[in-house]
Amino acid sequence: MSSTGTATPHIHLNQWQSSDKPERLDFNADNQKIDQAIANRANLNLLPNQNLLDNWYFSDPVNQRGSLSYSAQGYTIDRWYLVNGSASLTNNGITLQKSSDKTYVEFHNRIERCELSSIYTLTAIVDGELKSASGKISDIQHALIARGWGGDALNRIEAYIHSALNIVFVRFIFISETPHLVQAAKLELGDHQTLAHQDASGKWVLNDPPPHKALELMKCQRYQLALSRYTRYRMADYNSNELRFLVPTPTTLRAAPTIIRPENLRVRQLTGLQVEGFTFTVTVHSSEGVVIAATKTEHGLTDGQLVPIETTPVLLDANL
Repeated sequence: MSSTGTATPHIHLNQWQSSDKPERLDFNADNQKIDQAIANRANLNLLPNQNLLDNWYFSDPVNQRGSLSYSAQGYTIDRWYLVNGSASLTNNGITLQKSSDKTYVEFHNRIERCELSSIYTLTAIVDGELKSASGKISDIQHALIARGWGGDALNRIEAYIHSALNIVFVRFIFISETPHLVQAAKLELGDHQTLAHQDASGKWVLNDPPPHKALELMKCQRYQLALSRYTRYRMADYNSNELRFLVPTPTTLRAAPTIIRPENLRVRQLTGLQVEGFTFTVTVHSSEGVVIAATKTEHGLTDGQLVPIETTPVLLDANL
């Protein structure tokens, strides 16, 4: 029987009167309503949090360096650094493969700041399988770790403080001989993951649409900027041994950058005639851009333009 009193206003539980004779089915029905209300509240709590990782959607990442495959140790796609293996871009993610003479491949992201007293959740989808873990970030490498891809606990993603650099590393480690397809990753505040959910077929689906590519690019350009070969930079100032060129930047670089591939820069006269023998360095770094100095003793020019010449881009590198 249902209660003779008015049901509760939100989930309509029975409110029993002294004359009512409740049965077990009545209590079971109320329990189901309570359980469903808790599930609904959990779904509200799963509204996606901010992802503290830049360039985390590996099916369509920001890739200012321009290669589709990387094998040398160093930065690859923007913000992600490779050690001991290869990283190949595909339409479904990035395939990581350890080198045959190494015990693991590492792929990591470096984060400048992190509130160490807070609880974080670290999540990744690899080979179509989601793993997640929650906890605090510390200088203990395995304090916050999600693992178990391919049935091996050593295949993992972890977040920790790199004591020598005093920054947070979020890194994938895979020891398997077989390659792994890394599809998405998230570091977020809170004690539950909001990266993805399973659809009716059991496939993991992102809770949000893929990130806006232009916004991801702007975040990445704080750390490095590719100079387009279709751009010309007019001389701003000079002396007998140096030409100075202002290169505007869309966002303020994190620090004074290093020029990667300076051999792909040229000085040309305004007529287009190329002048050889210059070396290039960054001399000024500001919110407006950077100044690149082209140095050559007694160069004899009073005007000119700075020209990137190759399809492989010149990079202003301010990575951590």
